[in-house]
Amino acid sequence: MSEESAFDPVNTSIQSDVKYAIGASVLAPALIKLGALPLAAHMFLFYFSVISAVTPPVAFASFAAASIAKAPMWETSIESMRFGIAGYVVPFMFVYGSSLLVGTQPWPETLLALATGRWARSLWPRQRSAT
Repeated sequence: MSEESAFDPVNTSIQSDVKYAIGASVLAPALIKLGALPLAAHMFLFYFSVISAVTPPVAFASFAAASIAKAPMWETSIESMRFGIAGYVVPFMFVYGSSLLVGTQPWPETLLALATGRWARSLWPRQRSAT
């Protein structure tokens, strides 16, 4: 079996909105029962349904980019995951710190959360390109 056909093509062909719809119907009620705000639960599911395009093992966007660039498939996926690593924390921040969702908490708390997030992001080291 070639490396290109090693991943499940059915799983990678599902669009983000369909992934969200499936997750919202199956997982959102469970997240809400666990204590998440309904908006935070849905943002959590939507964010991960979109970001799955660049994360292994699905990584459809990474695999397509590797194919176009004629680069190694798995190395490209791991590199795309490295570039998006800060994004993996954001959905959990929606659930555990709902002040990031504008309108769910008082304005001073929301502004403080947004300013703190911006400050923390400025401390994150910039990644150099491979070239």
